[in-house]
Amino acid sequence: MKKTIIILLCCVFLICHIQLAFASSGTDDVINSSILLFKFLKPYTDTIRLANGVAFLNMIYQQKIEFVPESSNLTINGSWVRNTSQTTVDMLQNTNVALPTWFSLTKKKGQFVVAVDKRASIDFVNECHSRGIEVWAMFSSFEKKLTRELMKSNKGRASVISQLLQIVDSLNLDGINLDFENMYPEDKELFTRFVREVTTALKEKDLVVSVDVTRPTNDPNNSYSGCYDRKALGEIVDYVFLMAYDQHWRTSPKNGPVASLPWVKESVVLTLKEVDPSKLILGIPFYTYDWLTNAKTGKRHSNGVARSFNQIRDMIAKGEFIDSTNTKVRIKEWYVSPKWHNSQGVSYMKFLGTDGYVHEIWFEDDQSLYLKKRVAELYGLAGICAWSAEFADDSTWKIFHPDLSQMILNSPTEHDIVQP
Repeated sequence: MKKTIIILLCCVFLICHIQLAFASSGTDDVINSSILLFKFLKPYTDTIRLANGVAFLNMIYQQKIEFVPESSNLTINGSWVRNTSQTTVDMLQNTNVALPTWFSLTKKKGQFVVAVDKRASIDFVNECHSRGIEVWAMFSSFEKKLTRELMKSNKGRASVISQLLQIVDSLNLDGINLDFENMYPEDKELFTRFVREVTTALKEKDLVVSVDVTRPTNDPNNSYSGCYDRKALGEIVDYVFLMAYDQHWRTSPKNGPVASLPWVKESVVLTLKEVDPSKLILGIPFYTYDWLTNAKTGKRHSNGVARSFNQIRDMIAKGEFIDSTNTKVRIKEWYVSPKWHNSQGVSYMKFLGTDGYVHEIWFEDDQSLYLKKRVAELYGLAGICAWSAEFADDSTWKIFHPDLSQMILNSPTEHDIVQP
């Protein structure tokens, strides 16, 4: 009891101190004071860290985040995986679920087929199991017409489910992750029926079933959002993955971040109106988009180009990087050097490259990923899952460390970044 009172008093003192500092000194002094106080208080259990996270997010974004102390530990720490090599397994530090993108829907000779990627390997599964990592392989479809055909075919659905059961046995999988996107919104109920049928069949083998959804929008005709009955899906499957990225997608008409913190938080709030938090897993990005503009004409050169953490770190540390064509691009002139973007909750930079293009990048880093993880904790979600392992470097995996907050506070920063 005495310890609890001390903790509560410390939390109140911390929040009051932040508010006073913010009013009199500005953000920099607030952050510096918060760091010192947090380091002093952090031995008093995870409650202090959680309260500090609430105060920080409220201060920076002026938005209320509910304090959910009982949900500070995430059950699921996962990553989607495209390259299932031994190197990838070695990368999956502190995770407990791997989701290889092995299966896709196709049609051959008039028959629905679960196409299996040549990289599907029981060796990968066994290696994951030896490290305590479950494997929930992804089964995907992105073609509207093909998906509709399957949803309307009793025989086709039965065949696909039968194939999945055989594949699950042959690869000794722990679960299946359904990633059906870009569907006709009017097929929403048909998709829900399919998910129910798949779940019923897989549950007979005691497998974990999950489904991926986007955030709700106001457009019921949106083929990437209006196609999901999130409430019904959440009642059927074990977990619902919220793909909280591609706020600005590859072909977006406007440059911007892949997943700003306010947008991610709003996505969670909207989805929680339909899905129980104990079933919701927050999808976070390990990638970012590089927006290229012709330096002479001022016109966009191409759609957003996905960049990895290694490429971003090379830009910052070395002033150069290797692009997707294996060409070295050097930074000729900084327009905006790497800095923390408070209103977006990500970092930002803009420069002229030797390739003749202006590169504008809102990018993820340790700090932005940490804050996304905090949102998942503060709202009592089941966990987080990253898209995808191939974009990460050794440092990126710290996001899954059980005490990331201490690691960030005790680690030197690589660029101008605001610390909570």
